[in-house]
Amino acid sequence: MIRSYANNHLFRDALLEFKTMSNCGFKLDNYTYPCLLKTCSGLNSLWVGLQIHGAVVRVRLDSNLFIGNGLVSMYGKCDCLVKAWRVLDEMPSRDVVAQNGRIDDTLEFCREMGLLRLKPDAGTDKVVDLYSYMDVQGIEPDAISFASVLPVCGDLSALLLVRQIHQYVERKKLRPNLLLENASNDMYAKCGSLAKARTVFDDMKFRDVVSCTSLISTYGMSGKGCDAIALFLKMQNSGLFPDSIAFVSVLSACNHSGLLEEWNYNFKLMIGQYM
Repeated sequence: MIRSYANNHLFRDALLEFKTMSNCGFKLDNYTYPCLLKTCSGLNSLWVGLQIHGAVVRVRLDSNLFIGNGLVSMYGKCDCLVKAWRVLDEMPSRDVVAQNGRIDDTLEFCREMGLLRLKPDAGTDKVVDLYSYMDVQGIEPDAISFASVLPVCGDLSALLLVRQIHQYVERKKLRPNLLLENASNDMYAKCGSLAKARTVFDDMKFRDVVSCTSLISTYGMSGKGCDAIALFLKMQNSGLFPDSIAFVSVLSACNHSGLLEEWNYNFKLMIGQYM
């Protein structure tokens, strides 16, 4: 019942069911606790999460891999990164799921610090360190791991690591993978490498609005407004519906290239679509 509530985002109902079961003397197992931790993440309730963590320790299930992954995710979602890292470090066995959760939580923390205009304490460097830690521990990263790390490589201009990642991706045949390829596009855009971004885009078996928007943005930063507009039109003709970010990207490209008439046209198109 708790799992059903959690999977349907009825988090408060899940906690009430947990309280009822506890009062009736039911013992929870390693299948139930991860659902409860997911509930805490959904409610962003660190206080309840701490209580559940304590209960897990008391019944000596803290060494369970699935519960450990749940704890890492819960602490990360509740903005308690220090505890998330500590849980992961203390896990007797680790897998790629836990590491991916740790990387995603660190990235989210960095994004929030950026929105608040605060220094994220070298958080992006920490993401790369986490990836290196996975390698040292013999944990094989997957497409999700790389999709998290690649944009950070763009922020840091860590091109050597990028080459290592691409070699691994080719060796393990992780493509085609839309999430991974979009991350590669984003990374090359941040590095200002139009040629490589275009190569990734052309080699993609499937594309979405994110794929096109990333390359449109790269064209804009490279002063190739006409190419950005051409891709924007091609995206629409292929049946992809531009979102607000796509419009902002093409408008920025027009602005950088001095294409006033095209800017006015796309601005009116955006207003007609979103206003």
